[in-house]
Amino acid sequence: MSAGLGNALRQIESVEIVDDDQRAFRDQILDFCASHPDALYRTCLEGHLTGSAAVVDPGRRAALILHHVKLD
Repeated sequence: MSAGLGNALRQIESVEIVDDDQRAFRDQILDFCASHPDALYRTCLEGHLTGSAAVVDPGRRAALILHHVKLD
């Protein structure tokens, strides 16, 4: 696993989960990354993680992850 993917996974794992839908979505992302070591790269044909900003509330209790519907 690359250092970048490891860092991304730590960030995803650290998000406070508030309901079952969030938990299921987080677990889906983690499962995807576990089976795709190239999950950070566009060469991953099934999809990849992207990000250009971190959106976090001032109390650092919530973060935003944007899902690109075009990959559905």
